[in-house]
Amino acid sequence: DIMLQGAKLYYNTKSIFSSGLRLHLAEKGWNNVENVHIDLSKHQQYEPWFARKNHKMQVPCLEIGSTFIDDSLEASRWIEKNFPETSLKPETSDELLTLMQNVRFRVLLYGIEGPNDEPKGYNGYAKRIQSLMSKSNENGDLAEIYQTKMSQVHSILSHLKSCEAYRFEIEKCESLCEAMEQELSTKPFAAGSSYSYVDSHLTSFLSRVMNLDKQEILEGRPHVDAYWTRMQER
Repeated sequence: DIMLQGAKLYYNTKSIFSSGLRLHLAEKGWNNVENVHIDLSKHQQYEPWFARKNHKMQVPCLEIGSTFIDDSLEASRWIEKNFPETSLKPETSDELLTLMQNVRFRVLLYGIEGPNDEPKGYNGYAKRIQSLMSKSNENGDLAEIYQTKMSQVHSILSHLKSCEAYRFEIEKCESLCEAMEQELSTKPFAAGSSYSYVDSHLTSFLSRVMNLDKQEILEGRPHVDAYWTRMQER
């Protein structure tokens, strides 16, 4: 508890990776971590104070003392390495989460399924470019990382207009679900005989699949379907 004094989790309620890490912390019993909500719609992730802490300007981020981790999977790994009590370390591996991190969920949220569709989040991301340009002009010491982020957002904009990009991300989700089906056919949880942080993050993934109304991804995968039901009941 002493080590956790002053611990902070920077998150966003709509961030799938934030949700997975928050579930991990809840299962760990870490109720005294300060939750700092970063409002992405107001571009708070680009504020200089946050950019100086986190050059990626993304959430979630975990801050404990002098340790600052800007990746949800790395944060979960670090927690289990340094706080092994009430262990949620996977018995096998967390390879499934590497597959999950490769999915660009923003394309599924804001992109287009067909060539005649309009990307739902295009204007919002275009406004991010304006915000980054303004922050770059106002904070010369951060100009380089703001420019890097602008390039990344430009790349996202191109993918939001591509139905091929959308389909590619759906295929990644299907591959992840198939890998989960194989794992769950021989064990009750995604990485062994007991609940681990892998299950926390995958619960967030399956919740997003349902929110996107893509339940068909679970069709023909009875072990994943049963697993999702059990995770909802926890």
